[in-house]
Parts: sequence; structure tokens; C-alpha cells
Amino acid sequence: MAGPYDSLNLFDLTISTPPEPSRDAPEPNQQKESEQPTPIAKPSSVPWRSARVQAKQKENESGRPLSKDVGDSNQTVRTAPPPRPEPWTLVPGHYSGPLRTGPPPLTGPELIVRDYLRANDHIFRALDDLRDKGWKSTAGDTHFRNLQAASDNADPEERERFYEMFKAVGLEMHTATDVFNVNAPLTVTTATQTLTTISRTPHALNLCMAPGGYTWAFLQHHPTAHVCGITLPENMGGHPVLLPYGFNDPRIEVQFLDLTMLATEFGVPLSTIPSTHPEFSKFSSARPFSDTPHGFSLVLCDGQVLRTHALADCRRDLETIRLTTAQLILGMQRLREGGTFAILLHKVDAYDSILLLRAFDSFSRIALFKPVKKFRVRSSFYLIAKEVRVNCEEAKTAVREWKEKWRMATFGGVEGTGVVVEDGEEVVKGVLEKYGQRVISLGRPVWRIQRDALGRAEYVQ
Repeated sequence: MAGPYDSLNLFDLTISTPPEPSRDAPEPNQQKESEQPTPIAKPSSVPWRSARVQAKQKENESGRPLSKDVGDSNQTVRTAPPPRPEPWTLVPGHYSGPLRTGPPPLTGPELIVRDYLRANDHIFRALDDLRDKGWKSTAGDTHFRNLQAASDNADPEERERFYEMFKAVGLEMHTATDVFNVNAPLTVTTATQTLTTISRTPHALNLCMAPGGYTWAFLQHHPTAHVCGITLPENMGGHPVLLPYGFNDPRIEVQFLDLTMLATEFGVPLSTIPSTHPEFSKFSSARPFSDTPHGFSLVLCDGQVLRTHALADCRRDLETIRLTTAQLILGMQRLREGGTFAILLHKVDAYDSILLLRAFDSFSRIALFKPVKKFRVRSSFYLIAKEVRVNCEEAKTAVREWKEKWRMATFGGVEGTGVVVEDGEEVVKGVLEKYGQRVISLGRPVWRIQRDALGRAEYVQ
């Protein structure tokens, strides 16, 4: 019997329409995304402070300027998130993604992107309309609250169900993209010659590993492989690892830590961090798994900010940026030349997602994957990058930019506790002019799956 992806070759970009989805529960650990259509507004009309105005303000207490390039007229510094619509309901311990009865406003770049995509792709336009209907539905609010409550307060039986679900998604991902096929030649350059060998024992790095479903799926294809995992400790709000590891399975090694605090790994020595920073004692100089010979053949990043992770006030609105950039930096600094990099993202149409697609497109062969069996109504998807040229100048430039973005989200701003620097209108339009059609060709299969699933959801009828 033909499978749902038998006629789908994502890396050749020959797309067939996926089968009609069944009505399973949507993703348990994510929020309803910001999808309310809003009239297009220029950055000057939204509540941000201009970069030049912000740069003229006083430096933070450590004496460092806000940023070396905030005076660029093509950038905007947002010292606080845009005003939130009322009413909002905060969930205890969940700071970056509170429950909502209305969507947060789109920022300037998001408005420009949405306007462009609505004008240029009918599938996205239909999806955007359905998102709007979902946000206006009180039944939808109730539906997602129940799912979030079930995820945050899961009993052992429910956790096991989630674990089995991620196993299934991992197998589906490999069927669609061949993501676990990492036995490619390994090229090692020495001072005198270049050697090409076959890695007999693949090494994989799974960031934000718990509960372990994707690691399990990888080991089904490589039973002798070695997997290193990093995940948030349970006592900090992390999920338990349900896959046997360590003494119970020596193929799997797990370190429990908050990977967003690896300052030295991200280019910030501990000696340069002001002792007045609210999280000063939590920053770490650790460089986990840096001694792996030749690097990892596969890096899989599956992190998302958890509602159960209690965060300091200064991290509430910046944690998504910090977590994404932390995974990107650590993953790329552990990946071997020619390896495969996979990362969970949200909304192909988000400006940050577009910038990531463009970056990886410049130094690897990319495709997008969205499950058709689970998580269909959600905006989540995976970027799969193969044959990553980690040593090329484009990749090195991307890592430097991600390090700067992490630094600004952690230490930037007048108070030195984090700030968001966003591109201005002309920069965003320039990105879309050169890369917009590529975004549409990559995003259309993902949007189609979500559109079809939302069209069948009871709360948008």
C-alpha cells in the first residue's frame, strides 16, 4: 500500500497534495499562534522606539553600548513587546506564551510579510482567513486551554501517550525526508592530505531531547549509533526522558541543563557578565559534547519554551529568541561538515523563520516537513538541512549573527537584560523581493496541510 509521502520528494521540490488529514488532537505543548489579520502599518506607526533614538540613551550599567550597530536606520530597537490586547490570562509559571482570548498584534516585519504572502499565494490567504476565524472562536479558546492543561499536568499515562506520538512523528519525518540517512562520506582534512572515510557509527545530537521519541526513531534506523542529548531538568520544569539511557542503554548519553545559559559556548566569557544581571549565577562556561571526534552526523533541535519553565522577569518576552538562537549556535558548532541539521520552527510566514530559511539555503540543501498525522492544525514545522557546509563563509556569518542576536536578547538594552533589534521596512521588503517566491514554494505544502486541517476543525465552522 502506498504511503502518504510515496509521491513526495521534498528535496527535489516535486510536491504532491498530501491525503486528507484525520482529526487527531493538535500539538499539546504549543500556544495558539498570532494570526489576526491587521492592516499593514509602517514601522514608524507601530509602538517601537527608533534605533537612533534608543542609541542616544544612556549605556547600561556595565558601560557597554546598547549595540555596535543600533544606529543603523534600517533597524528598529524594540525595548518592550507591543501592547497586548485584552483580555490576557497568565498561566502560573508560563511567561513567554500565556493563554489568550485574542491574538497579540503583529510587529512591523510580520505585517509586511503577511501582506506580501496574501497578495501572492492563494493557499496562504485561505489559511490566514481560517486563522482569523479560529482566533475569534470562543470554542477554539476552550479547546486549546484544555489541551494545554492536559499537557502541563500530564500523568504518567498521558506522558507515555505523548512519547508514542513523537515516535510516530519521527518515523513519518524520515519517510518524508530521509532525515536519518546520515551515513554520508566523512571528509577529514589534515595538514598534508584530505581523507574521505565512511562513518560506521553515526553520532547524533538531540537538543531539547525529552521525552525521547525522535531519538528512539533515529535508533530504529541506526541500532549501533551513539546519541547525545541535552534537555531541561525536571526540577526546572522540563519533561522526563522516557527513553532508557546511560546505564540502561549506553548508546544514549544525556546531560540535563538549560542550554540557553551556555554563555561561553555563545561567545560571551563569564568574566564579562555584570554581577548585577538578575541571572548572573546561572550562566555557565560548560561546552557539552565538544570532544566528539569529527562532530555529529545529525543535529536535531526540538526545543520550545515550556509553560512549566519558571522564568525570571527579564526572560519572559525574549525566551523564544534565546532558545532558538542557542540551539542554532550549539548545533552548528557541533555538526560535522556535510551533516544534517533539523530544527522545529513555528510559522513559515514568520519573518524570523524566513531569515533562517534564507540563511540555511545559502549553505545547505533544505526542505520543510510538517506531519500529516499529528499537529496538523498547528503552525509548527521542521526545517531539514542536508549537506550542511559548516566551514563555508556563509555558515560562519550566520553563526556570528545568531550569537549577536542571543547576546542582545540576553544582555542588550539600557538595563542590560535583553532587547529585540528588528529590521526596518525597507530591509524586510528587500528580503521579500529577493527571497519571497522561494518562501512561497517552500511554505505552500506546509500551509496546505494546516489549511485543510483548520477547515475541518469544529471551532472554526
